[in-house]
Amino acid sequence: MRMADGPPGASLGEPTTDFPHPVASAATFDPDLVSEQGAAIAREAKDGGVSVHLAPSMDMFRVPLHSRAGESYGEDPHLAAAMAAAYTGAVRSEGVIATLKHFVAYNQTRGTGDVEDYFSISEHDVRVGERALREIYYPPFRAAVTRGDAGAVMPAYNRLNGTFCSENRELLRDVLKGEWGFNGFVVSDWGGTHSTVDAAENGLDVEMPSAEFFGDALREAVEDGEIDESIVDEMVRRGLRSQEEIGALSGERTGRDPVRGTDEHFELARTIAEEGTVLLRNDGTLPLDDRLDEVALIGREPETFGNSVGGSDDVTAIRDVGPVEGIENVADVTVTTASPDESEPLAADEGFTYEHYESGDRSGSPIGTGEVAEIAFDGEAGSAEWEGTVTPEEAGSFEFVLTS
Repeated sequence: MRMADGPPGASLGEPTTDFPHPVASAATFDPDLVSEQGAAIAREAKDGGVSVHLAPSMDMFRVPLHSRAGESYGEDPHLAAAMAAAYTGAVRSEGVIATLKHFVAYNQTRGTGDVEDYFSISEHDVRVGERALREIYYPPFRAAVTRGDAGAVMPAYNRLNGTFCSENRELLRDVLKGEWGFNGFVVSDWGGTHSTVDAAENGLDVEMPSAEFFGDALREAVEDGEIDESIVDEMVRRGLRSQEEIGALSGERTGRDPVRGTDEHFELARTIAEEGTVLLRNDGTLPLDDRLDEVALIGREPETFGNSVGGSDDVTAIRDVGPVEGIENVADVTVTTASPDESEPLAADEGFTYEHYESGDRSGSPIGTGEVAEIAFDGEAGSAEWEGTVTPEEAGSFEFVLTS
């Protein structure tokens, strides 16, 4: 099964249509538009030979600092449920397996634990009561399973009430497969599997991206009598069933002829962007007309759109129009840009010499020395020291920022 990331497009590693993020799609309040979006993305994924689309994301936007909030459908469970069901059903209708993620309560990815998820890290133990689970966190997933006919579900990295979601029996067997009748397969997030016996017995069917716990370890657990072979049979059966439902086993994939980057898809992306945009206040400046000669555009990256928030949403866009270019396309004005973040890597006049130490206080002999153009360290050391001379090109006030 070839898998590809989402959710704002088919992340194939080659150009596809880059649609607005789910948090913008949800702001349209239009499940029909989101359904069209899901179908279009599925067609492009299928065009790339993909049978499993790793989307949609339905993590509740409950924590402001959640680094993957842009991949979610916002903070309202009713709205998120409507969008998730529409997206999932549309993906399925085009002969692609939709993967619901991240099940469940994955809402505060910033910086704890050992599992690295690109720019967000989370092995939090999230403590959630039964009522909150059923009223806030479950509804989007339940809707996507019961109304959207999802073929796969991805457990969250975090623990839920003390147990990793990827081996949480109550979550995967009792609620998902038992109560909701989910008959597809459960696939771990990348590096999100933590055991062999517990994970298999409690509902995980596929380990990604390796076979550290499933594979030889799973076979040996069956041979040693730690796991009944019928459990492995069920794991395999679930994966085959989802593939069969989209025609992958027979070689007959359902849906329209797959296409990438059509005018129809571009127009749909534009419509979603327009419908999901809210103008809070207009003092008469908009729409731009001949009365204006110059426009100031202020933002972190005013000339480009950042198409990834740092999770699994990086899509290589076929066509990309930045804010400056977009304004210049519709109005005869001069666009002046400014960014509140003008920091750049600090370079010394003749480079920095460095010493790395095993100790935490730079005591003892250094374990590494040398010279670098910029201060950037990725390795093993208890402490480090850099030395160099920096001469600004012009006089003024400067701020030095260290990040770790």
